[in-house]
Amino acid sequence: MLESVKANFGLNPVVVGVFVVLAVIEIAKLGYNLGIWLKIYL
Repeated sequence: MLESVKANFGLNPVVVGVFVVLAVIEIAKLGYNLGIWLKIYL
């Protein structure tokens, strides 16, 4: 499983780049929402 993932990443840097960008955006949104909730409740 991991080897096939590595192979796909090696063959497709564009897909990896897009995936990383999407992951960063999701994490940023999560952190932003968490900050809002903390401000509301604390």
